[in-house]
Amino acid sequence: MIIPPALAASAVTAATSLISNATSSTTPSTSSSSTTTGSTTPNDSLDQSDFMQLLIAQLQNQDPLNPMDSSQFAAQLAQFSSLEQLTQINQTLQQQAQGASTASVEAVSLIGKQVTGASGTLSVQNGVPSTLSYQLAGAGVVQATISDANGNPVANVNLGQENAGSYSFNLASAPGAPKLPDGTYSVTLQVTPAGGVPSQVNTNVTGVVTGVDLTATPPVLLIGNSRLPLGSVQSVSSSSSSAGGSSS
Repeated sequence: MIIPPALAASAVTAATSLISNATSSTTPSTSSSSTTTGSTTPNDSLDQSDFMQLLIAQLQNQDPLNPMDSSQFAAQLAQFSSLEQLTQINQTLQQQAQGASTASVEAVSLIGKQVTGASGTLSVQNGVPSTLSYQLAGAGVVQATISDANGNPVANVNLGQENAGSYSFNLASAPGAPKLPDGTYSVTLQVTPAGGVPSQVNTNVTGVVTGVDLTATPPVLLIGNSRLPLGSVQSVSSSSSSAGGSSS
């Protein structure tokens, strides 16, 4: 069966485009290639461009009396499509691996430095809760709601009237706060000004990085008994002479 001319022309056009894209991303520039020799693809290695060039050459030089079967041609195009998909998957995996490696190196480099980052998570280890800091733009009554890992509220703590300024939320010293079992909890702070409506208050964790959990994605910084995802870091500074742990 003869390959329809329209199909062959379309295939050649598509192949030429693919070759152009492949060679533009893999072939070094003219200036660099002119100064670098021996960097071409080995003779025993074929890439996408070589594959398509062979296919086009096969089309152009087929015997008119014994043309390529259309099913065979379709099979070869399917093989190339599979090759391109596998190449793209491989490139994506390589990029992800490189990104994970970069994030790990960046996280490890923060050990011993003081960081501040957005966090609404409170950790309790050996009965000792971590500390969160927050900033009030105006005066009001501050209320803290603590929820477990499933989002179920386990405690409501009234911190009372507070003026504008910087504060720390320490469950161990908060009036009327319950003693929670070890675990991870979420904290939501709200401030209600006199005669106004409640608004949420952003909370942060600040302290010296004492370790890194590289099993998490992205890596998680360990600040005393607090955990801070690398992507939540807002500022980094050289640590003071004081030891690590959340600052108050």
